[in-house]
Amino acid sequence: MNTACHSSFRLYHGIDLSYRPAKAWKLTASWNMAFRMPTFTDLFYKSPTQEGNKDLKPEKTQSLRIGAQYRGKGMEARLTGFYDWGTDMIDWVMYTATDIYHSANFKLDNRGYEVNISLLPREIWARNPVSRLRLGYAYIDQKRKDDVPFYKSNYAMEYLRHKFVAGIDHKIVGSLTASWTFRWQQRMGSYIIYENNKSTGVSHPYTPFGLIDVKLMWTKPRYELSLAMNNLTSYRYYDLGNVSQPGFWLMAGAKIKFGK
Repeated sequence: MNTACHSSFRLYHGIDLSYRPAKAWKLTASWNMAFRMPTFTDLFYKSPTQEGNKDLKPEKTQSLRIGAQYRGKGMEARLTGFYDWGTDMIDWVMYTATDIYHSANFKLDNRGYEVNISLLPREIWARNPVSRLRLGYAYIDQKRKDDVPFYKSNYAMEYLRHKFVAGIDHKIVGSLTASWTFRWQQRMGSYIIYENNKSTGVSHPYTPFGLIDVKLMWTKPRYELSLAMNNLTSYRYYDLGNVSQPGFWLMAGAKIKFGK
């Protein structure tokens, strides 16, 4: 119960179930309800580029999840499907190309699925240099249940429609290992093009992109050294918003264990 909410007392409940039909399998299902009050910023914030809405209603959602997991020798797999019903979801939107952002309520439903598969070659052959092969894919489809026209969304209605991830973890020599990851994604929505730090009012749809990352690790009982190299091809892209993301970047790290 929240005293800032003017509606009557409500109970937001949920249920989670799991079942093992066999040792290697696990089936899951859940249904949950949730409630979120608008923030002070959502209600009252005002600036040259944003304006809150004191009449916003609280967000209310219902979520259904159904999944299956498998863990056998040399393999892990997980499949999850979901459907979310959203009422009075809060987003910041522009209604025209020259407008500022306004906070507003929308009715949004999301549905989709996610699948992840890992192969573990060393569980079959202990001397295999490859420790893990990873594949993952996620898909989301969003539907609005109202007809309020808008020009540009800033949060809720800009989402990943497709995301694919593939990776391999393997030994190079001695204590040196490498982890490679390829990620491809497509985001729905668009960003505003700026020139000379000023908005052109032109909306450009997000372009799908793929990135390659690698992390090298030297592991010993008392210490660990790492070197992460992200976006090896130095691809320039936009991912949520109109800020160009960095190209190639390098990060080094070390961990030291003290004591026995």
